[in-house]
Amino acid sequence: MAPEAKDKEIEAIVIHLARAESRKPQVEKLIQATPVPAVVLDAVDAQKLTSEDLSRYRRRPLFPPSYPFRLKTTEIACFLSHRKAWQHIVDRNLFAGLVLEDDVYFDDDHFHSAWMLALKHIQPDRFIRLPYKERERPGDVVERDNGTAIFEPQHVALGMQAQLVGRSAAEVLLRETAVFDRPVDTAIQVLKQNRHKVLVVLPSGVTEHSGELAGSTVQFSGMTLLNKLTREIARLIYRTKLRLWRWSRNG
Repeated sequence: MAPEAKDKEIEAIVIHLARAESRKPQVEKLIQATPVPAVVLDAVDAQKLTSEDLSRYRRRPLFPPSYPFRLKTTEIACFLSHRKAWQHIVDRNLFAGLVLEDDVYFDDDHFHSAWMLALKHIQPDRFIRLPYKERERPGDVVERDNGTAIFEPQHVALGMQAQLVGRSAAEVLLRETAVFDRPVDTAIQVLKQNRHKVLVVLPSGVTEHSGELAGSTVQFSGMTLLNKLTREIARLIYRTKLRLWRWSRNG
């Protein structure tokens, strides 16, 4: 618990792809809405990745359980963008960084309470998720306040829309993801056992509106029905392996 975190330097880091012109008005609104000073971080552009980049980050498997899919170019760019945000936290020697994707909105009725709990409990070694969907079940509850809870999740769900990342947690993530074999949110699921603690705040007051902003920048278009079915079966098998891996780690 760190009430003194209020006196430490924290920045909001908004990840934004420069050529996504339709999102610029939203980025300006987001900057105005953040509870701490904000900077816009140029996202890594998938269209500018070289073949060397792609071959480096498509190695697998690196972490158990083995990820069943070949990484999309857009997934690699997304992961590198989050690494860029973590590097910003380290380079600026911040106490923590509020890392935001640019399709985030804040619901004022809930976000203020969620932010105050996150701020109260942030430490350099902590990674605090503010997910836009309530999919995580509480393990150990750290604190409840007026219907908002911060807790250690039984498992980490997908999504990287908003998270408060402590400086040493950022250092660990950078070190452990110098090469990666799966999307960034999927990697967080298997890296949470290491030297940074993952906490979740719900309800977070964070919502995601990529559908209103010309869609997500990570797309899976052009797939046949058979490809989609095959992918769903592989995803189901992976989730089963992930549950078994969690059980083996916690049992």
